[in-house]
Amino acid sequence: MEGEIRKAVQTALTNMGAGETPFVVERPNDDSHGDYTTNAALIAGKLLGKRPQEAGEELARLLIEGLGGSV
Repeated sequence: MEGEIRKAVQTALTNMGAGETPFVVERPNDDSHGDYTTNAALIAGKLLGKRPQEAGEELARLLIEGLGGSV
């Protein structure tokens, strides 16, 4: 699963124009924070000159589109 998430995030980042973004996908320490987490929006936001929230919203939209709305 982690590999699939990493691939989907990488594709979304490439579509955002931030394909060179170094990011991590990991399991959070607290289960209430979800199954996996990534710092991709924080890093991509900085690279693209966007607020992290703005980058995160774009990343989320692209992930949902890329996964066929199954998120």
